[in-house]
Amino acid sequence: MQEGFSVNESRDLIRQPLTDEEIRRLAGLAAGIRQILSTKSPKYGQYRDRVHSDDEWVHWMSREPRLIKRPLLEHQGKLAVGFNPDQWSDLLSQRSSG
Repeated sequence: MQEGFSVNESRDLIRQPLTDEEIRRLAGLAAGIRQILSTKSPKYGQYRDRVHSDDEWVHWMSREPRLIKRPLLEHQGKLAVGFNPDQWSDLLSQRSSG
């Protein structure tokens, strides 16, 4: 991890894949399943012509974790997707309201 960032919990999504429910929750934080779908993954090419709905993508993403963009950084109910240290910094510097 880049200096200056602290991770409270990490998870190897290949060894411990996300469940359908976890994927749906993260997709909700990201404004849609397509925001966390890795279209650059070689696995995407195997599925893109036969998957026709977000529910089907959720199903396959839970079974083929390489279909999920990584890393995912969740903080205070918000999600940063992909390798973007500036986005991570912005996310981590936000204070919770309430």
